[in-house]
Amino acid sequence: MLPWQFVRVTPSGPVPRIVHAVAGVTPVAWYGASLQGRAVLFTRGSCHARVASPTGERRGCIFRTPGRYPYRLEGLAAGGVVVVRS
Repeated sequence: MLPWQFVRVTPSGPVPRIVHAVAGVTPVAWYGASLQGRAVLFTRGSCHARVASPTGERRGCIFRTPGRYPYRLEGLAAGGVVVVRS
């Protein structure tokens, strides 16, 4: 397994907005102080995750199929994209 890709969630959106991962190998997780517990909502339902606290346990997603996975954050207009390569 490759190192985790972490996305920091701020009131203005995710940082970074575009995350790169390797299919079936790289886990991606979201964290943020003011928005912890909010859902990460993928347009295709490809992943189910919540924003973790900065020091809490982080659970993320491993994407099995290459492609672009746009998402938004519950309660925010801003979103991001996970780009998965083979």
